[in-house]
Parts: sequence; C-alpha cells; structure tokens
Amino acid sequence: MDIKHTIDMIAGYYNGQREYTLNKGYSDQYSTVYTTEGSNALLVIDRKGDACFSAHLTDEEGVIIARDNYTLDNGKISLKSAERMMNDGNTLIQFTPEELSVLQSFGEDSVKDTTDHLRIIAPLIKDEPSRNLALRTADKIDLLPEHSYKELFSTTQRRYEMQNNLSIRTKIDRARERAKSLNKGQKVQKKGDIAL
Repeated sequence: MDIKHTIDMIAGYYNGQREYTLNKGYSDQYSTVYTTEGSNALLVIDRKGDACFSAHLTDEEGVIIARDNYTLDNGKISLKSAERMMNDGNTLIQFTPEELSVLQSFGEDSVKDTTDHLRIIAPLIKDEPSRNLALRTADKIDLLPEHSYKELFSTTQRRYEMQNNLSIRTKIDRARERAKSLNKGQKVQKKGDIAL
C-alpha cells in the first residue's frame, strides 16, 4: 500500500460524524489537511516517516480534541494509540488498541449506556485480565464528554468495518489470482493432452 492510499484509508476512518474533504491549499508533503464544509474543524494526518502516521482532529477554535497514531506493517494499517479530550477540556486520555476492541465489541450509543453495559458484564468475565480491561475501559470512557465519546465510537466502528472489508477484498483477490493460475495450468495441460 502506497503512502497516498494509506493516508486516504486513515482519513476514511473519520468520515462518520463529519464529512472531511482534502484541502490541497493547507497540505504539504508531510501533512495532509482535511476540512469540513461550514466548519473550522480540521482533520490533519502527519507522516512520521515511511510507516508511521499521526491523525489529529481539532475543534472550531483549533484545539486538538483527538490524536491517533498508526503504523503501516506489511501493507496493514495498525492503530497504536488513540487519545481523546476529557471532560475537563484540557487533557487528552489515551486508549490502547485492546480498550478500543472492547469499545468496538460492547459500545453503545452513549457514555452512560456503554459504561453501564461494561460494568454489568465485567463481573461475569472469569478471566481477571479481561475483566480488568473491561472495567478500565469503562472508567476511561466515563471521563469523556458525550460528543468526544460519539466521535471515538464512530471512528472505532468505521475503522473496524473498513479494515474488515479490506481484508475480505484481499482474500477474494488472492483467491481470484490463484484460480486464474490454476485455470492457466489446466488449459496448458489440456492442450498438451490433445497434442499427444
């Protein structure tokens, strides 16, 4: 996957709550800037080398309200960390990929519904590290304002959906190529059989 395609994929993760479009006037070789119509909010994706990327969202005043870090490993985009603005409006709290996996699996439409759900199921989880992960995730989500939670949940859902679709397409393309190569081999053999 080339750099431009990687940046386009990452930008696509954020098109759930708002529709971001590329702004070539603000972009350069290291930063790709996306804007939304009728808003001063930005999505900025910075290249941190050939295989590392940082995406951040700003609010109307230009304050960073979210920052996510990605790597590109063997053509696969991997999230390394996600940070979101807390209720205090001054601090970003970090979520691990494991915590976001819990959110993707058990997230609901609101902070209260999600944290209630996680706290209800946590005592039912027999594995202590997994139970602690569910409770830690609930505690962190509890620190987010509703709009920040909704953006995190939307982005997480969209990222999982896009990565799953890409994985399925990759498997189909590989199967198609394998079928073509097998068909070519059969045709050659049939021609050879006829010649004998």
